[in-house]
Amino acid sequence: MRLPFQWDDANTQHVIEDYPERENIVEEVESVFDDSNLVIVPDRISKRGEQEYSGVGYSNKNVIRFLAFTLRNNEIRVFSCRIANKKEREKYYEINREKIKNCESD
Repeated sequence: MRLPFQWDDANTQHVIEDYPERENIVEEVESVFDDSNLVIVPDRISKRGEQEYSGVGYSNKNVIRFLAFTLRNNEIRVFSCRIANKKEREKYYEINREKIKNCESD
């Protein structure tokens, strides 16, 4: 079971509204966390002293997306989401190669 999400005016504005070309909607952004092959790596420590993470995974629209998020008050707070670039997609496949290979052979 995943943690709940924290959406407020600030991160909704930034993730959903400020970049309409990314075509983000809350449900799709959250769905990336349902990808059992989601790759999450620790990133920098924010000015607030929070550990930030980046992640790459498939959304419910079958698109590989890049996410940047933090955990705040036991909730996932996404502050960036976009379609993953070529390097990020390659890394996703590289890390998940064996899992994907085994699924394809079933």
